[in-house]
Order: sequence, then C-alpha cells, then structure tokens
Amino acid sequence: MACLNLAELFGKEGKYTEAQTLFNQALEGRRRVLGPDHSATIDTLGAIGELRLQQRQYSEAERLLREALSGQNKMGESWTKYKYQALLGRSLAGQGKYGEAEPLLLSGYDGLVGREASIPWDARPNVGQAAASIIQLYRDWGNTDKLAEWQNKVQVRQTVDTGRP
Repeated sequence: MACLNLAELFGKEGKYTEAQTLFNQALEGRRRVLGPDHSATIDTLGAIGELRLQQRQYSEAERLLREALSGQNKMGESWTKYKYQALLGRSLAGQGKYGEAEPLLLSGYDGLVGREASIPWDARPNVGQAAASIIQLYRDWGNTDKLAEWQNKVQVRQTVDTGRP
C-alpha cells in the first residue's frame, strides 16, 4: 500500500517515471498474489490509466482503462465502475473520438452522482472531474449548445452544494 501511495504522490508531482516504476511493481505483485480479477489489481490498472491520462498518453490510457472497466464490470455495481467509465471517456476524448467518448462520460458522471453518498470522501473529487471532462469534451468538439448546458448544470450543482452562487 505504501508503494501505491508513493506512486500516486510521484504522479501528482509530475515524476512520471518514478510513479510508473512503482505502479508496475505493484501491478505485477497484485496479479501474481491476488489474481487479475481482484479489486486491488483492477484499481492498480485504473491508477496507471489515470497516470497515462496525466501524461496525455491517451491510447495507452484507453487500453488500461478498458481492462480496468472490464474487470470492474465483473464485480458488479460500484461507484468505481462509473469512475472508470468517465476516465475511459476522457481517454477517448483526448484522442478526438468524441462520439465514443460522450456516452461514457455522461454515464460515468450520472453513475457517480447517483452513488455519491457511497464514494469515500477523498475520492469525491471524481464527480467534479467527470463533469469537467464533459465540459472539455463539448469545448473540444465545438458543440456550443451542450457546452453552455453543462456549464450551467455544473454551476447550479456548485451553488446547491455550497449554498452560495
């Protein structure tokens, strides 16, 4: 666990090579000890996919996040399923595959919002990140109507959440 925490810290600091090395070690160990379908193994795949997104390596992120989502789908309903949907949508949008990205981003966001109470406190920023990814999708795609709609939707949600405009 400490290895993963350090890998995440390295990723946040932009030390991608160090983060990747630690994530790969953790993934190898988890696959060997826990198996490929264990939630910890799937979460490590997802974390590496997120790291690839930070590096704008969208096609590699897509591969990893598809694998993580596939594993999560075998485990049943959970907020993490929707997190991986949104991240996969983000990887597709980063590749300019807007038509493929849109349903994943929308479903991911809706799933996260619907399960927000079950999301651990430190993971709740995933909801806002999913919304920001939808806004970025419509901005990049040039869909000004949906962009305005989502900007308004996010603003209303923030107003309700904080109690101030």
